[in-house]
Formats: sequence, C-alpha cells, structure tokens
Amino acid sequence: MRAWSVTLRVPTVDGPMWFKEMCPALAFEPELTQALARLAPGYTPEVVASEGNRMLTTDAGKRISGLKRIDSPAWLDVVARYAEFQRTVAPHAATLPAPDYTPGVLAQRFGGRVDELVEAVGDAVPLSIVNLAVQHSHVFKSDRRIVFIDWGVAGYAHAFSGLTETFHKLVVKLGAAAGGRETLLVRDAYLEPWTSFAPAQELRRIFRAANALGALCRAAAWQDKLAGMPTDVREMFGPKIDKNVRVFESLLENPEALGALPATA
Repeated sequence: MRAWSVTLRVPTVDGPMWFKEMCPALAFEPELTQALARLAPGYTPEVVASEGNRMLTTDAGKRISGLKRIDSPAWLDVVARYAEFQRTVAPHAATLPAPDYTPGVLAQRFGGRVDELVEAVGDAVPLSIVNLAVQHSHVFKSDRRIVFIDWGVAGYAHAFSGLTETFHKLVVKLGAAAGGRETLLVRDAYLEPWTSFAPAQELRRIFRAANALGALCRAAAWQDKLAGMPTDVREMFGPKIDKNVRVFESLLENPEALGALPATA
C-alpha cells in the first residue's frame, strides 16, 4: 500500500496475478500499460482486465537477482532492452496516454536554465515513453524476456530522460562511483541501440543534456502525483520535488557525475 496506489497479489488456478488501484493522477496507467503491451509485446505485464483506475495483470516473472550487484552484466542487458523498447514505441509515443514531460513542456514548467538544454538535446533522437523508475525492484525476467513494471511512473519525454533514477540507485544502493566505470558502462550499453540515429560521441553529448532533464521529469511526476493528495501526504513527499530539482542543478554543473546527489540532498 502506498499513498497513491494499492497492489494485491491474487492467487489463481493459472498462477498469480496482480491487482492494482491507482490514485486519480495515475489513472492513465492501465490504458498506457495495455497500449505498450500491444506496441511492444513482452516488455510489460499483460493486462487481463481494467476499469478506470484499476487493473489486473499477469505475473511479471522473477526479479533479476544479478541487479543487486553493480558489476553484474545483467544491468547492461536490462538497459539495452529498455532502449530497444523505447525505439519500438517511439513512432507511436505522442498518441499514448502518458503525462507530457517533453523538453519544451519542462521549460514552461521550470523555466530558468532549461531552455539551453532544450536546444542541446535537439531532434536527432526521438521522443518516446520513459519509465522513470528503472531499478532492480521494477525489472523482472519471464521466459527470457525482460519485463518492466510500474508504468504509473512514466511519461512522454526525450528518450534519454529515463535513467536518472537508475544511476542514483546504482550509486546510492549498490556503491558505484558517481560517473565511475560502472555507470559509464551502463550508459554506453543503453546508448548502443541508438547508434543508428547518431555517432556514439554525439549520443553521449545528447545524453548529458537529456539526463539532466530526466531529474525534472521526476520532479514533474511528483508534482502531478501529489497535486490531489491530502496535506499530510504532500508534506511528507513534497521534498522529493525539491530533491530532484537540486539533482537537475547538480547535473548542469557536472553532467558526467551520473548518479550523484547534491550535497544538500
């Protein structure tokens, strides 16, 4: 149980299923999850039934144990599959029921130094759907497929904006050095499927700008999620908005420090 959702494991004769009910701000998740399963089969849980802000999905499989180790090659496989998923859905992303966290919209919401990043990301890499919580607890393996869950933490954004939290988890939870060898290996494994769009050096330049925008995507997602919540919930989780804005400012100063948090966070 969370302030914004409730999830239940439901035993059935065909194996476990998962029931989830979301707060109104996340009511897009069932429709988005269904659409993604149709466009890119195998990357998301299958939605068995949905009604409004409720859905029932098939089991996503088993958590990938290797993701608890920073030196595991499983991380490289996960981010590469995530990039392939994004490439697949990109042509349809603008029509999907996901919050709009595109660079221009972020500039309108946050102003300041965002404008320079809007120009920096350019249009060589398409906008797509980003899952803003790609981490070990949200990635599963089923029949050799990588399955990403929790599409209530998602948005329509620059494709490279979806790994800010991933790098944070690698550094804070698993002990990788911010901007160190392990994080750079993960970044390059993610960028490899995009090399048909631009040379690797250009992709890295774009990634620096888009990854900073990713922190603002998370700040915007928290704003949206908390907007209709009771006062005590907003007070409890509101600092996460400020934290992600500070992460954005930190990445502007040092875009290579993947996963680092500002000293005040």
